[in-house]
Amino acid sequence: MKAFILSFILFQGSEYCLSLYHFNLQYVPGGLEGYFKTIFNIDLPEMELDQEEIEERIIKESFEPLLDIYLAHPSWGADIELQGYMIEVMKNRFPEVLSKLKTLVDREQIDLISIHYSDQLFLAYPSEDMEWSLKINEEIIKSSGLKVSPVIFAQEGQTGEGLLKFLKNYGYRILVVPAGLFEFLHDVKDVKPLYSIEDGYGVIGGKDVDGDIKVKWTFFDDGELAVTGGANPYFGTEFKKSEDAINEMVSKLKSLEDAGCRISKISTFVQEITSAYSPERLPYLIDGTWHPERSVNMFRWMGGEGEFGSKVDEKDNEVLTKNYKTSLLVRATEILINEKGRLDLSSKLKEAKKEVLLAEVSDSTGWNPWTTEINYSLEKAENAQKIVREIMDEIGVPSYISLKEKRSLNSYKGLKTKEEKFPIPYAVWTEGYSYEIKEERYEDMDAWRLEIRFFPDEKTKKDFRSVRITFPLFEKIIEYSPALSREVVSYSGSDFSFKRIGLALYNGLIGLGSGYYIIKDINTVHLAGIIDFENSTVEFVDETEDEINSFVFILFRGSREDALSLAEAINNYSVLKFEKEGGCGCSQGSFSGFLPLIISFLILVFFKELKGFLLSLFQ
Repeated sequence: MKAFILSFILFQGSEYCLSLYHFNLQYVPGGLEGYFKTIFNIDLPEMELDQEEIEERIIKESFEPLLDIYLAHPSWGADIELQGYMIEVMKNRFPEVLSKLKTLVDREQIDLISIHYSDQLFLAYPSEDMEWSLKINEEIIKSSGLKVSPVIFAQEGQTGEGLLKFLKNYGYRILVVPAGLFEFLHDVKDVKPLYSIEDGYGVIGGKDVDGDIKVKWTFFDDGELAVTGGANPYFGTEFKKSEDAINEMVSKLKSLEDAGCRISKISTFVQEITSAYSPERLPYLIDGTWHPERSVNMFRWMGGEGEFGSKVDEKDNEVLTKNYKTSLLVRATEILINEKGRLDLSSKLKEAKKEVLLAEVSDSTGWNPWTTEINYSLEKAENAQKIVREIMDEIGVPSYISLKEKRSLNSYKGLKTKEEKFPIPYAVWTEGYSYEIKEERYEDMDAWRLEIRFFPDEKTKKDFRSVRITFPLFEKIIEYSPALSREVVSYSGSDFSFKRIGLALYNGLIGLGSGYYIIKDINTVHLAGIIDFENSTVEFVDETEDEINSFVFILFRGSREDALSLAEAINNYSVLKFEKEGGCGCSQGSFSGFLPLIISFLILVFFKELKGFLLSLFQ
């Protein structure tokens, strides 16, 4: 008891100055060549850098000068977050910069935060992708002689309740929740210095805290902006370090230190105050990013038009569905390699994994994607597919592969459907498209299939084409599967302050209430599911595609557990069918098992002379 009282007295009036610098070497994936002409109709080729030149500037003009500041001030601590790809590039091309980082990490002055290989939009993809990313990342970090901190932060500030659960088995225990997301969810202005969550802690990043324990955030943003005077890599050759910005930062931190503020790492702050402070439970988290008010949470990356929408043909749905399908194909190939005992092909498969992880970068569908960034993702996914085809060419292709059972199958029975009206109301709104609807019911189960085929109006400019599919929200709830988890959670909408939120729905599932669930077939549609409490609707909106083919949604009525089984079987744990020869290969989906309802729906993967593939549900 005396020790507790002494500790509490010691921390009365304590002030911590925290900084988190988020770096992204894929800030402009693919490079800037042609950028100024495309976006601003100005010819500035001398400013337009290719991808390697941009990577060099990020490392030499923004990252290294920041390291130099901390090397010159050994009493200052900070957190630096970056992806494994950036470490890999430094190891191969800029070892002198990597050495500086290692020095700061070794003397425990800088905490290195790194939980993914690529700055991927991981909230939108299966957990297996994140497992690949984490494993590849750990190998790179180990080979570079670095160590990571127990702190969790990620690209776009992505977070959610599944993230800490997923990572705590790897030694991570401190989750940084962006203040923007926290306030969006709960409208809490007076945050606590620390919260408890799972078996760890939550820190609200970027929000100053007053009280007996004071927290001041001196930086919580893109690290590329810290020493460049706010310039970012889209500035091309004008993206460079600024001596004025460097001097201003140093002066600011010195003044804070002189005033008694401890220039500290997040982990140090948490370790020290938990000896005397008992944090309260972190309020419910919903999957999201660090500026949800501006982006309708995940919508900006999954159907929402970017800042350059009138200049660029964005392709959110094409990028997201292609990445997802490629990920499934890579997983199927890994199953086949293990089954055939061809571990000699593991290194080749690893390259396919790296390519699909790079393809999943958030910037190709996010704030302001431009043509080269969009093509970067599409080309990386193509690269992964090409590697997989080469592997399968060598070892042979089975008839089917079950991702759930992790084995090949010789046969798989189809599921029959019949024409029947959809049992709940819905609305389809289009601009620049006509459409046709097909409604069916699956035999012997409470599930219906809605297919909407779109036909672009050639008289309508591509810039004005958009679609909106709206379903009723029967209860004021948020019911979905958090990313990196295999469960369904359900919350009352009254527990949150927002009126509208876009969710990634990595397995396609969202609850409507009254026992109804909508499942998007991610083979055709991977847009954010937008919950609108004011209008009692769930919407799927695409403002970015100029030539949509079709969307498929499954309506299920039943228990939460069976809805999850169905969503996984349709999307992330499907059965893939392979055909070497040409032809449609038409067959129907099926289920295998009913004790309880354990459904394995068939997604068909059609190979035509092993030169390409197409996933299609219930053809």
